[in-house]
Amino acid sequence: MVLGSIFLFSVIAYNVNRNLDGATRKAADYYCETRSKSIANSTANMILSKLSDSTNWRVNTPATSDFMGGSVEYTIKDSVYDGEPVIRVAVDGSYGGVTKSVVVLTKPRSDVPPFFKYAAVSDGDLTVNGANNTFRDAFNTNWNANIHTNANMILNIPSNFLLNGFATYTNTITANWGNITISPNQNPTGEAAHHTAPAVSIPSFDPATYSAKATVTHNSDATYSGNITLGTRENPAIIYCKKKLFIQGTVTGYGVFIVKEDIEVTGSLTMSSVDSANSKMGLYTQQKIMINNENTTAHAQMLATNEVVVNAKNAQIHGSIATKNKCTFNGEGIKLYYRPALDALTSPFWSVAGQRLTALHHYE
Repeated sequence: MVLGSIFLFSVIAYNVNRNLDGATRKAADYYCETRSKSIANSTANMILSKLSDSTNWRVNTPATSDFMGGSVEYTIKDSVYDGEPVIRVAVDGSYGGVTKSVVVLTKPRSDVPPFFKYAAVSDGDLTVNGANNTFRDAFNTNWNANIHTNANMILNIPSNFLLNGFATYTNTITANWGNITISPNQNPTGEAAHHTAPAVSIPSFDPATYSAKATVTHNSDATYSGNITLGTRENPAIIYCKKKLFIQGTVTGYGVFIVKEDIEVTGSLTMSSVDSANSKMGLYTQQKIMINNENTTAHAQMLATNEVVVNAKNAQIHGSIATKNKCTFNGEGIKLYYRPALDALTSPFWSVAGQRLTALHHYE
């Protein structure tokens, strides 16, 4: 009887201890899981906050650090979701041997100034002369290739002009309507495809103001051709030319040419690798930008205090144009492929206040 009681007590004690031990382990595991998840979510929120202040920050190779008594590993990469560019933040938080993963998608904020948000915008008249010209998106129909002038829009089109965007003007429009198709890719509110609109403020540009930011300075005319190597997205090159710039070639990297006198694109100016979401190079001048050679392809976001003139049959421009003076397209077969300007190439010269980034999608 006594032995039976002892045995029964032992069994009960064993079960109680086992249950207590299991409960303790479960509580510990739960605590580690909760802590790991907290580490991952807190890191993701801190990354979003930092991205709001530094929109070009990316971490393509996993980075690690200690945090909240545990550890964290994260990447910050450009990606695409539902056809639109996003920033993908992936975080692994670890504590007590338990790892939890969090993925956050956020929409990149564009801090480019308003005058860089058009395929072409001018303070003076905007004129298109010639047949078979096309102004459209650079192969992303989420973008409208909008054109605007603070003066008069003149569309002297003998045949076949297609605009996949809005045509807006502060004064008047003159057009050969039978030869023109204006069809915005995106028009959710059903606006008229062409209409009057308020003036867009376009600044004068003096590169001397920014000479201290230059990574390279040319005191006389500068000629670039062949392979042209610039900087990175995070640290784009800024090349200051005190006279004229003559440029053609194949560009690697990111950068801006700021020029006191005229810029002439003397031949094709292409990218060794194209950024599908933004331009990678800027051409900014206090004077004129000219493209005169037939069959020239130019990849750039352009700004001129004086006029921009495209006198080139079958020219292709991938990017955007803004001018404080006139903007003129002369020649047939011109194609303007609008690609949004990149804020990394405008922020050294113009600051734009932006809102904090928020998570579009959050996965745990």
